[in-house]
Amino acid sequence: MTAQADAPLNTLGEGQRQQWEIAISYLLLLILHRRPDEQHDGLKTVVDEHIPAELRREVTEMVYSRAHRLLDEGRAEGRAEGRAEGERKGIIESIFAFLGTRFHPDAVQALKPAIEGIDDLQRLKEVQLAAYSAQSVEAFTKTLYK
Repeated sequence: MTAQADAPLNTLGEGQRQQWEIAISYLLLLILHRRPDEQHDGLKTVVDEHIPAELRREVTEMVYSRAHRLLDEGRAEGRAEGRAEGERKGIIESIFAFLGTRFHPDAVQALKPAIEGIDDLQRLKEVQLAAYSAQSVEAFTKTLYK
């Protein structure tokens, strides 16, 4: 069967042969990502028969390179999210610290769920500024719920 499949491929020119080899490489990637695990070995063997060793190395490097790039992007995204969450927590702490020095602790504590429920960093910064300038808990509460 392999000899029959190879016969037309042997008539291809060098450029066409390279394109075919690249197409087979992508087929391999498709197999590894879309077929059940128990089919991988058999399908990979068939594909490997049609890919030169140097191209197999190139495809493998390409797959690993892409995987590493995605992993690095995920790490960077995680660090950015961590920084934003750290900033958010710092702003919330400063709001409570400031309100706690100016107003009755029970009144400030009652606002805790509303303040901690703010996910938008920009909105949280607005609330922080309002806490610094509020003349009373009531005035701050109006700004908080606006």
